[in-house]
Amino acid sequence: MSEDPIGFVGGDVNFYRYVGNSPVKYIDSLGLLRDPGGIFDDALKHPDSNSGTNDRGNAFQHCFASCMMAAENGSAVAASLGWAFEGVNNFNGQKSAGWAMDTINNAKGRQNATCVESNKWFNKEKSKKITASCATACKNSKLFYMEF
Repeated sequence: MSEDPIGFVGGDVNFYRYVGNSPVKYIDSLGLLRDPGGIFDDALKHPDSNSGTNDRGNAFQHCFASCMMAAENGSAVAASLGWAFEGVNNFNGQKSAGWAMDTINNAKGRQNATCVESNKWFNKEKSKKITASCATACKNSKLFYMEF
C-alpha cells in the first residue's frame, strides 16, 4: 500500500507504477520489477506485433514480450507468466498448434534476453534500451509461425 521505496530513482514520478497502479493487488516491496502489464502493453503496441493470429507478427509479439519480461524481471518470472498466460489461452480453446507456436516463441524471447543488458534495478531509461534491444533481437530471430 506504500509508494515505491526507491522513489525517483526508479525513473518515474508515479510512485505506484511499480505495482501497476494497484498496490492492493500487487506487491514489489523493493520496487525492483517492471510492471508486467506495461511490458505486455508495449508488446501489443509495437508496430511489428499482430494479435489474434498465428503469423510472424504474433510470433514477434510473443518473443518481444518474453524477452523484455526476462531482461526486466528475470527469466523465472518471464517463464512463469508466459506459461500461465498460455495455460489460460489453452483452457479458453486455443488450438494446440497455436499453443506450441506461442510457447516456442516465448522461449526464444527468454533466450534473446540473455544477450540484452538486463535491468537489475528498474530504470526508465534502461528500459527503453532493453525494449529496443529486444525488438531488434526478435526481428532478427528465426521465429516459429504459420504462413497464411
